[in-house]
Amino acid sequence: MASIVQSSIKKFYHNSNLNLVILHGLMGSKNNFKTVSSSPLLTNHLNSTHLLDLRNHGESPHHQSMTLGEMALDLSEYVKELNDIVLLGHSLGGRVIFKYLQQYEKEVQQKVKGVIIVDILPKAVQSTFVYELLKKLIKINLNQITYNELQEKVFEASQNKAIAQLLMTNFQSQQTIMRKDIKYDFKWRVNLQGILNDFQTNILTDITANWKGPHCVICGDKSQYVNRETVHQMSMVFPNFKEAHFIKDCGHWVHSEQPQEFIKIVSSFIQTLK
Repeated sequence: MASIVQSSIKKFYHNSNLNLVILHGLMGSKNNFKTVSSSPLLTNHLNSTHLLDLRNHGESPHHQSMTLGEMALDLSEYVKELNDIVLLGHSLGGRVIFKYLQQYEKEVQQKVKGVIIVDILPKAVQSTFVYELLKKLIKINLNQITYNELQEKVFEASQNKAIAQLLMTNFQSQQTIMRKDIKYDFKWRVNLQGILNDFQTNILTDITANWKGPHCVICGDKSQYVNRETVHQMSMVFPNFKEAHFIKDCGHWVHSEQPQEFIKIVSSFIQTLK
Protein backbone atom coordinates (compact mmCIF):
# COMPACT_ATOMS: atom_id res chain seq x y z
CA MET A 1 0.00 0.00 0.00
CA ALA A 2 1.26 3.46 -0.83
CA SER A 3 2.18 5.66 2.10
CA ILE A 4 1.01 9.21 1.51
CA VAL A 5 1.65 10.29 5.10
CA GLN A 6 5.30 11.33 4.76
CA SER A 7 4.67 13.50 1.70
CA SER A 8 1.80 15.53 3.16
CA ILE A 9 1.97 19.19 4.18
CA LYS A 10 0.37 19.76 7.59
CA LYS A 11 -0.27 23.10 9.24
CA PHE A 12 -1.99 23.72 12.58
CA TYR A 13 -4.00 26.79 13.53
CA HIS A 14 -6.07 25.65 16.55
CA ASN A 15 -8.96 27.98 15.70
CA SER A 16 -11.64 25.26 15.79
CA ASN A 17 -12.01 21.49 15.92
CA LEU A 18 -12.15 21.09 12.11
CA ASN A 19 -9.36 19.47 10.07
CA LEU A 20 -9.37 20.18 6.33
CA VAL A 21 -7.95 17.38 4.16
CA ILE A 22 -7.36 18.31 0.49
CA LEU A 23 -6.90 15.97 -2.49
CA HIS A 24 -5.69 17.33 -5.85
CA GLY A 25 -6.64 16.24 -9.36
CA LEU A 26 -5.01 14.05 -12.00
CA MET A 27 -1.40 15.08 -12.80
CA GLY A 28 -1.56 17.65 -10.00
CA SER A 29 0.03 17.72 -6.56
CA LYS A 30 -0.47 19.08 -3.06
CA ASN A 31 1.21 22.30 -4.21
CA ASN A 32 -1.89 23.15 -6.29
CA PHE A 33 -3.71 24.10 -3.08
CA LYS A 34 -0.91 25.74 -1.08
CA THR A 35 -2.12 29.30 -1.64
CA VAL A 36 -5.83 28.56 -1.23
CA SER A 37 -5.36 26.54 1.95
CA SER A 38 -3.33 29.26 3.66
CA SER A 39 -6.01 31.96 3.29
CA PRO A 40 -7.10 33.40 6.67
CA LEU A 41 -10.69 33.09 5.43
CA LEU A 42 -10.14 29.35 5.87
CA THR A 43 -7.47 29.02 8.55
CA ASN A 44 -9.37 31.27 10.98
CA HIS A 45 -12.00 28.53 11.14
CA LEU A 46 -9.77 25.43 11.21
CA ASN A 47 -7.69 23.37 13.57
CA SER A 48 -5.44 22.15 10.76
CA THR A 49 -4.98 21.72 7.01
CA HIS A 50 -3.57 18.62 5.31
CA LEU A 51 -2.44 18.73 1.66
CA LEU A 52 -1.92 15.23 0.29
CA ASP A 53 -0.20 13.85 -2.80
CA LEU A 54 -2.24 11.01 -4.28
CA ARG A 55 -0.33 7.81 -4.99
CA ASN A 56 1.84 8.07 -8.13
CA HIS A 57 1.74 11.88 -7.83
CA GLY A 58 4.03 14.50 -6.32
CA GLU A 59 6.23 13.05 -3.59
CA SER A 60 4.06 10.02 -2.86
CA PRO A 61 5.41 6.52 -3.61
CA HIS A 62 5.02 5.00 -7.07
CA HIS A 63 2.90 1.86 -7.55
CA GLN A 64 1.87 0.03 -10.70
CA SER A 65 -1.69 -0.25 -9.38
CA MET A 66 -3.82 2.85 -8.81
CA THR A 67 -7.47 1.93 -8.41
CA LEU A 68 -9.98 4.21 -6.72
CA GLY A 69 -10.34 1.58 -4.01
CA GLU A 70 -6.61 1.66 -3.29
CA MET A 71 -6.57 5.45 -3.17
CA ALA A 72 -9.58 5.43 -0.84
CA LEU A 73 -7.61 3.05 1.39
CA ASP A 74 -4.65 5.45 1.30
CA LEU A 75 -6.98 8.22 2.46
CA SER A 76 -8.44 6.03 5.20
CA GLU A 77 -4.95 5.25 6.47
CA TYR A 78 -4.03 8.93 6.46
CA VAL A 79 -7.04 10.11 8.48
CA LYS A 80 -6.72 7.30 11.05
CA GLU A 81 -5.61 9.74 13.76
CA LEU A 82 -7.93 12.58 12.69
CA ASN A 83 -11.51 13.45 13.63
CA ASP A 84 -13.88 16.29 12.71
CA ILE A 85 -12.66 16.07 9.12
CA VAL A 86 -13.68 18.25 6.19
CA LEU A 87 -12.77 16.53 2.92
CA LEU A 88 -12.07 18.62 -0.18
CA GLY A 89 -11.33 16.96 -3.51
CA HIS A 90 -10.79 18.38 -6.98
CA SER A 91 -11.33 16.20 -10.07
CA LEU A 92 -9.61 12.84 -9.42
CA GLY A 93 -9.33 13.85 -5.76
CA GLY A 94 -13.10 14.21 -5.72
CA ARG A 95 -13.54 10.74 -7.18
CA VAL A 96 -11.26 9.33 -4.48
CA ILE A 97 -13.51 10.96 -1.88
CA PHE A 98 -16.61 9.46 -3.52
CA LYS A 99 -15.00 6.03 -3.25
CA TYR A 100 -13.98 6.66 0.37
CA LEU A 101 -17.59 7.60 1.23
CA GLN A 102 -18.75 4.36 -0.39
CA GLN A 103 -16.06 2.02 0.90
CA TYR A 104 -15.76 3.21 4.51
CA GLU A 105 -19.29 4.26 5.39
CA LYS A 106 -19.03 3.51 9.12
CA GLU A 107 -15.68 5.30 9.44
CA VAL A 108 -17.03 8.26 7.48
CA GLN A 109 -20.01 8.61 9.81
CA GLN A 110 -17.66 8.74 12.81
CA LYS A 111 -14.97 11.03 11.42
CA VAL A 112 -16.28 13.28 8.66
CA LYS A 113 -18.09 16.57 9.31
CA GLY A 114 -18.45 17.78 5.73
CA VAL A 115 -17.48 17.10 2.12
CA ILE A 116 -16.48 19.59 -0.60
CA ILE A 117 -16.34 18.36 -4.21
CA VAL A 118 -14.79 20.48 -6.95
CA ASP A 119 -15.77 20.04 -10.60
CA ILE A 120 -16.27 16.30 -10.94
CA LEU A 121 -19.22 13.91 -10.99
CA PRO A 122 -19.64 10.36 -9.64
CA LYS A 123 -20.94 9.24 -13.03
CA ALA A 124 -18.50 7.32 -15.23
CA VAL A 125 -16.34 9.76 -17.19
CA GLN A 126 -15.70 9.29 -20.90
CA SER A 127 -12.28 10.89 -21.25
CA THR A 128 -10.63 9.60 -24.41
CA PHE A 129 -8.75 12.90 -24.71
CA VAL A 130 -6.99 12.48 -21.36
CA TYR A 131 -6.17 8.81 -21.99
CA GLU A 132 -4.71 9.58 -25.42
CA LEU A 133 -2.80 12.53 -23.95
CA LEU A 134 -1.21 10.31 -21.29
CA LYS A 135 -0.14 7.84 -24.00
CA LYS A 136 1.46 10.69 -25.98
CA LEU A 137 3.26 12.03 -22.92
CA ILE A 138 4.81 8.70 -21.99
CA LYS A 139 6.46 8.55 -25.44
CA ILE A 140 8.32 11.86 -25.05
CA ASN A 141 12.10 11.34 -24.90
CA LEU A 142 13.27 13.18 -21.78
CA ASN A 143 17.01 12.72 -22.36
CA GLN A 144 19.17 15.66 -23.43
CA ILE A 145 16.39 18.10 -24.12
CA THR A 146 16.06 21.77 -23.21
CA TYR A 147 13.25 23.00 -21.00
CA ASN A 148 11.90 25.06 -23.90
CA GLU A 149 11.92 22.04 -26.22
CA LEU A 150 10.17 19.95 -23.59
CA GLN A 151 7.56 22.64 -23.11
CA GLU A 152 6.91 22.68 -26.87
CA LYS A 153 6.46 18.90 -26.96
CA VAL A 154 4.04 18.96 -24.03
CA PHE A 155 1.98 21.73 -25.61
CA GLU A 156 2.01 19.87 -28.94
CA ALA A 157 0.60 16.81 -27.15
CA SER A 158 -2.05 18.69 -25.17
CA GLN A 159 -2.93 21.60 -27.49
CA ASN A 160 -4.01 23.49 -24.36
CA LYS A 161 -1.93 26.12 -22.57
CA ALA A 162 -3.44 25.57 -19.10
CA ILE A 163 -3.02 21.80 -19.30
CA ALA A 164 0.55 22.18 -20.59
CA GLN A 165 1.42 24.46 -17.67
CA LEU A 166 0.06 21.90 -15.20
CA LEU A 167 1.96 19.07 -16.89
CA MET A 168 5.24 21.00 -16.82
CA THR A 169 5.13 20.98 -13.01
CA ASN A 170 5.59 17.20 -13.19
CA PHE A 171 9.13 17.14 -14.57
CA GLN A 172 12.30 17.10 -12.54
CA SER A 173 16.02 17.24 -13.24
CA GLN A 174 19.13 16.83 -11.11
CA GLN A 175 20.00 20.46 -11.84
CA THR A 176 19.00 22.82 -9.03
CA ILE A 177 19.54 25.89 -11.21
CA MET A 178 18.28 25.39 -14.73
CA ARG A 179 18.68 27.42 -17.91
CA LYS A 180 15.84 26.97 -20.36
CA ASP A 181 18.16 26.78 -23.39
CA ILE A 182 20.56 24.10 -22.06
CA LYS A 183 19.95 20.38 -22.62
CA TYR A 184 19.30 18.27 -19.53
CA ASP A 185 18.04 14.81 -18.66
CA PHE A 186 14.53 15.07 -17.22
CA LYS A 187 12.29 12.52 -15.59
CA TRP A 188 8.65 12.39 -14.61
CA ARG A 189 7.73 13.14 -11.02
CA VAL A 190 4.47 11.22 -11.53
CA ASN A 191 4.30 7.52 -12.38
CA LEU A 192 2.69 7.78 -15.81
CA GLN A 193 2.63 4.05 -16.46
CA GLY A 194 0.99 3.39 -13.10
CA ILE A 195 -1.68 5.98 -13.88
CA LEU A 196 -2.30 4.53 -17.35
CA ASN A 197 -2.63 0.98 -16.01
CA ASP A 198 -5.89 1.73 -14.19
CA PHE A 199 -7.08 4.91 -15.86
CA GLN A 200 -9.92 3.61 -18.02
CA THR A 201 -11.06 0.57 -16.05
CA ASN A 202 -10.65 1.56 -12.40
CA ILE A 203 -10.67 5.37 -12.20
CA LEU A 204 -13.46 6.54 -14.52
CA THR A 205 -16.23 4.20 -13.31
CA ASP A 206 -19.64 4.98 -11.75
CA ILE A 207 -19.55 5.48 -7.97
CA THR A 208 -22.52 5.44 -5.61
CA ALA A 209 -22.50 6.35 -1.92
CA ASN A 210 -24.91 7.48 0.76
CA TRP A 211 -23.47 10.62 2.40
CA LYS A 212 -26.43 12.47 3.89
CA GLY A 213 -24.28 14.91 5.83
CA PRO A 214 -23.25 18.47 4.89
CA HIS A 215 -21.78 18.81 1.43
CA CYS A 216 -20.72 21.56 -0.95
CA VAL A 217 -20.29 21.22 -4.71
CA ILE A 218 -18.27 23.85 -6.60
CA CYS A 219 -17.99 23.93 -10.40
CA GLY A 220 -16.76 26.20 -13.16
CA ASP A 221 -19.50 27.51 -15.41
CA LYS A 222 -17.29 26.74 -18.44
CA SER A 223 -16.21 23.31 -17.24
CA GLN A 224 -16.11 20.41 -19.68
CA TYR A 225 -16.81 17.95 -16.84
CA VAL A 226 -19.91 19.35 -15.10
CA ASN A 227 -22.76 21.61 -16.22
CA ARG A 228 -26.20 22.59 -14.99
CA GLU A 229 -27.80 19.74 -16.95
CA THR A 230 -25.55 17.01 -15.49
CA VAL A 231 -24.89 18.24 -11.95
CA HIS A 232 -27.99 16.39 -10.68
CA GLN A 233 -25.84 13.23 -10.91
CA MET A 234 -24.32 14.31 -7.59
CA SER A 235 -27.35 12.64 -5.99
CA MET A 236 -25.58 9.33 -6.71
CA VAL A 237 -23.39 10.07 -3.67
CA PHE A 238 -25.33 12.86 -1.93
CA PRO A 239 -29.00 11.73 -1.67
CA ASN A 240 -29.95 15.16 -0.28
CA PHE A 241 -28.17 17.09 -3.05
CA LYS A 242 -30.03 20.23 -4.18
CA GLU A 243 -27.69 22.63 -5.96
CA ALA A 244 -24.09 23.47 -6.80
CA HIS A 245 -22.11 26.68 -6.84
CA PHE A 246 -21.18 27.55 -10.44
CA ILE A 247 -18.39 30.13 -10.49
CA LYS A 248 -18.45 32.46 -13.47
CA ASP A 249 -15.70 32.72 -16.06
CA CYS A 250 -13.74 29.62 -15.18
CA GLY A 251 -13.35 26.05 -16.32
CA HIS A 252 -12.12 22.91 -14.59
CA TRP A 253 -9.40 24.46 -12.40
CA VAL A 254 -11.78 26.56 -10.33
CA HIS A 255 -9.43 27.05 -7.38
CA SER A 256 -6.67 28.55 -9.55
CA GLU A 257 -8.83 30.45 -12.07
CA GLN A 258 -11.06 32.21 -9.51
CA PRO A 259 -9.31 31.64 -6.16
CA GLN A 260 -10.99 34.42 -4.19
CA GLU A 261 -14.51 33.35 -5.09
CA PHE A 262 -13.55 29.73 -4.46
CA ILE A 263 -12.16 30.55 -1.02
CA LYS A 264 -15.28 32.51 -0.07
CA ILE A 265 -17.55 29.57 -0.89
CA VAL A 266 -15.37 27.08 0.99
CA SER A 267 -15.10 29.43 3.98
CA SER A 268 -18.85 29.93 4.17
CA PHE A 269 -19.42 26.18 4.08
CA ILE A 270 -16.81 25.46 6.76
CA GLN A 271 -18.38 28.03 9.07
CA THR A 272 -21.68 26.14 8.94
CA LEU A 273 -19.93 23.05 10.34
CA LYS A 274 -18.68 24.54 13.61
